[in-house]
Amino acid sequence: MKTITIFFIVLLATLNLSFAGWSVVNMGTNYNFTDIQLKEGPNFFATAYNPTTYAGVLFKSINNGANWTQIQLPSICQYPTSCDFSSDGLNGIVAGTSLIGTSNGGANWMTMYAASDTIILFGLDEGGGSMWAVGNKVNGNNIIGTVILRCSNIMAQIPAFTRMSLPQSMSTYQLTSVCAVDSMTCYIGVSDYPTFTGVLKTTNKGATWTQIGMNREIWAVCVSRDNGLGFAVGGNNSNCEVYKTSDYGLSWLPVFSQSSGTLKGLFRGAMVYAVGNGGIILKGNYFGDMWDWQYSGVTTDLNAVDALDQNTDVAYAVGDNGVMLKTSDGGIGVNVISTEIPSSYSLHQNYPNPFNPSTFIKFDVPIDSRLRGNDNVVLKIYDALGREVAVLVNEDLKPGTYEADWNATQYPSGVYFYRLVVGDNTNNGGNGFTETKRMVLVK
Repeated sequence: MKTITIFFIVLLATLNLSFAGWSVVNMGTNYNFTDIQLKEGPNFFATAYNPTTYAGVLFKSINNGANWTQIQLPSICQYPTSCDFSSDGLNGIVAGTSLIGTSNGGANWMTMYAASDTIILFGLDEGGGSMWAVGNKVNGNNIIGTVILRCSNIMAQIPAFTRMSLPQSMSTYQLTSVCAVDSMTCYIGVSDYPTFTGVLKTTNKGATWTQIGMNREIWAVCVSRDNGLGFAVGGNNSNCEVYKTSDYGLSWLPVFSQSSGTLKGLFRGAMVYAVGNGGIILKGNYFGDMWDWQYSGVTTDLNAVDALDQNTDVAYAVGDNGVMLKTSDGGIGVNVISTEIPSSYSLHQNYPNPFNPSTFIKFDVPIDSRLRGNDNVVLKIYDALGREVAVLVNEDLKPGTYEADWNATQYPSGVYFYRLVVGDNTNNGGNGFTETKRMVLVK
């Protein structure tokens, strides 16, 4: 018999407190946030629960997060952990101690699955018209079984879910998350140290399962149905890790590891975000071969993250005690400090220097990037061996003077270099720009 481990956070939030591109959203609640979903619509949704009664709440915004309303969920669905809404924000499902659905943006709810025993569903995802939900059968804080729900046609007038469980040898696994690739295939994250940590995969609607072991507990997994590229994140409180697959989960390789915390939430789109314990926020590129450790401004756990599909610079992360963070610049933290057009490109000396742990870097951009053939303005940090350790800026910028901040909390003392690059000397008549400066981190 296993014991469920549920991590909680405590955060003292301050309105508009900003760090490295992330700011705190004052939600006016002490409820624990468990999931966040952004739709282009402009509908945003977040699930949360009362930490005393476990009563569930859906927070909803119809104006891109500018304002939020609170919708009390039916009592049959306590401890909501995840949600999945249509692009128009009308049709949605919330998973917790049951599955509930709405067709009018949360004004009314219907029960889609209610168990006769006590269950908690920790993951919910749709793929190829099928909906999967996973979790555990519990007795108090003890896991006494696994729960897998599958609906073959989520668009049916009355969707029907079939319940299944894992084989006896896997019956006490803690199931943390699910990624539905299509009607046949899904992946499930498992946190059951020391028995098994990794990912479960089925390609036949759950008739059989393949165990893919990893060195860390897996709390979130996502695999693309288009090209088989995917990521799994997790950790063991003292070490966090990111795994990558390029072959639909046949093989996984670690691509990021850090001796700090556990990653709990994951978003994969044009960019990749992962969040977790200790206020961790990671940002990776599409292929997951470049990662930036971003400073969130909080030191407590974050549980989920999501971004707009069409503009992944707009992202939100949520945690317990009413914590919600947002960024509109991909967490880079580059600010326009003057719109006066400079006479030339320039990279200024960072300040303070030496620094611990944060420093600011100012640079001038005299020409609109789009007029240079879409040459992005790129500002990167390198260590003394020339290894890239952070990407602060990589985007189109209009003329002006900018300032980026770099927080080096997770890096050792030493000499670092920062380099500003725009195009190269072979493009646009040879008027590319490159300049590098030195700075010193002293702890």
